[in-house]
Amino acid sequence: MMSSSDFNWCIENDFQVYIIPEHSFARICIRKGGITSEGKDFYYTNGVRVNIVERKGSVLYKSQDLAAKELNKVYKYLRDEANIR
Repeated sequence: MMSSSDFNWCIENDFQVYIIPEHSFARICIRKGGITSEGKDFYYTNGVRVNIVERKGSVLYKSQDLAAKELNKVYKYLRDEANIR
């Protein structure tokens, strides 16, 4: 079951969470600033270049469907980690 509050928190805090295919597998990736940058590697604000880094998850899933089932855990993890700091 999806927690819309964790998902919304990620959107509001500019976390882009998505799945990428890798050969016949799939991996979850995260970009802090990925929403502001519209998925690009960088954007400019007030004439200053802001670089966005893609963080690839360490787990390879057998399919995109299996990776998608884990997205809610990733949203919750990101929110919980931010609240700890």
